[in-house]
Amino acid sequence: MGTNLIMVMPPRGPRTANRLTMADIQKLRTESSYISAITGEVRMGGTNIVGGSSYWSTTVYGVEPDYIVIKDWPVQSGTFFSDKDITSRAKSAVLGRRSRQNSSLTRTRWANISA
Repeated sequence: MGTNLIMVMPPRGPRTANRLTMADIQKLRTESSYISAITGEVRMGGTNIVGGSSYWSTTVYGVEPDYIVIKDWPVQSGTFFSDKDITSRAKSAVLGRRSRQNSSLTRTRWANISA
């Protein structure tokens, strides 16, 4: 992970009253003079991604463009998605090292990160 990192997570369990919203993230982004990068994160474990005639089981993260800055991960090839990709709802995916090693998944245009 990157340096000087603070992670804020809601408590686990059935209560949803303490969940952070996109409005909370936007408020932190606009009102804090000390935060240089911020992203929301949603995870889906045990997700199969398909390429060609094979599939790969992995965890899918829904994040924002600042994620790569926060994690301090270099992009090895391609590009990481941008704010424009988010607003236009572009179909984007970034593969980590293990997922991109499956050659049938790399036939599509992906950005590869060295994580």
